[in-house]
Amino acid sequence: MRCYYTLDGENTIRVHASRRDARRTGGGWFSTAEQFAGLIGPDDGRLVEIYNRLPGVRPVTKFASRKLAMERIFKVIQGLGGRPASRGVVEIDLDDGGFDGFEYLN
Repeated sequence: MRCYYTLDGENTIRVHASRRDARRTGGGWFSTAEQFAGLIGPDDGRLVEIYNRLPGVRPVTKFASRKLAMERIFKVIQGLGGRPASRGVVEIDLDDGGFDGFEYLN
């Protein structure tokens, strides 16, 4: 099952069961690392911040390339196992200084 993600200004990532559900949020959505890059924009500091808050990663101060950063972040996000149930939403809150698990929203 393909997942669709949304990212807000608070660095909260939500996993949606369908593209339609992700679009309904009114925010930016992505399902690929390339689309994620488009949402982040030119702020490489935000990439480091998001990456360092993901579980199980070794903190970095910078990335060798923007492409590498996107690939690493997206790989971790996909591996978190937050597959939403049909019509469900999983929230991954990265803004509080660490990963606390998933919050299932309906």
